[in-house]
Amino acid sequence: MDKMNAKKQEELLTDYFTGNISENDAQELKTLLKTDEAFQTKFNEMNKVYSISVTPAVEYNKDENFKKLMQRIALSEPQTVKPEIIEKPESKNITLPSNWFKKLGRIAAIIAFMLTISVSTFYITRNIIADKYNQNYTETIVPLGSQTRIVLPDGSIAWLNAGSTLKYNQNFGTKTREVILKGEGYFEVTKDASKPFLVRTNALDIKVLGTVFDVVAYEEDATVEVNLLRGAVHVSFQNNKNKSDVDLKPNERLVFNKQTGNVNTSTINASRSALWKTGRLYFENETVEQITNKLERKYNVTICIDDRQIKKETFTGSLNLNLPLREVISYIDVDKKFIFKQVGDTIRIDKK
Repeated sequence: MDKMNAKKQEELLTDYFTGNISENDAQELKTLLKTDEAFQTKFNEMNKVYSISVTPAVEYNKDENFKKLMQRIALSEPQTVKPEIIEKPESKNITLPSNWFKKLGRIAAIIAFMLTISVSTFYITRNIIADKYNQNYTETIVPLGSQTRIVLPDGSIAWLNAGSTLKYNQNFGTKTREVILKGEGYFEVTKDASKPFLVRTNALDIKVLGTVFDVVAYEEDATVEVNLLRGAVHVSFQNNKNKSDVDLKPNERLVFNKQTGNVNTSTINASRSALWKTGRLYFENETVEQITNKLERKYNVTICIDDRQIKKETFTGSLNLNLPLREVISYIDVDKKFIFKQVGDTIRIDKK
């Protein structure tokens, strides 16, 4: 195969997997898939990489998506070249020819762009079996220092903040729409009156039909917070049967204290609660300790505050989390009275 043909094949594959293939090129792809065994092999290898890269929603609809794509290029016998499906990608090893790694870079970059995942984003999606019920679950794990956006099988969008996990049954969307959240998640829920969307946390449950809201439910935090941007949500409390359920309206916040059992609702500008998706952290009358707890997750560091008075100081404002951590902390220290010392991944803050 000459270089020109190889380059053309790369472009065909890239355009196919990004949905930008023209009708003429679709016909050429059709011919190659029928006649060129080596090209079919490359197609299947690329599909493996694509299957691991894309979101759960694409995996959920893989058969229907493939059928539509095959219909578009009028492939008469799709079963002869149907991509290989990886049910558990984490347990498979994919071996590609060495000269393909550079070629994959172009497609990987385009896929990342299509999914609106930034270069700093990192997450792990795995299939697990729950011991108690022997049910199959998909779990997305977002390490500290990162965040991600995923599309659920029903088309709902979930943004997960640093140190968060989201788990749902692989039958999600067939009878129920239920997810289990640990950490912070921002949800844009596709409306389906017949199947309410349920977010379970370690202390309360949020039931919605179609709405936009943010939930902060880190296990190590003393509180769970629900901020409603649009629509309506119904909040119930798992271990507090005597506590009445709460219905929130747009621009309302609910804060549940897991230690005391107290529930507080207030009126806010709820859109600010979701600014973390854009790389900003908004806080209102929050203590330095609360703010630095969030910075720890974002920057994957340990921040120790040695002075009690500093811990309890409160601030209102926002921070650009795309800046270096020391610069971010310096914005909090408006009176220039802090001393910063860093050793490795540990930062100590004290009074001057």
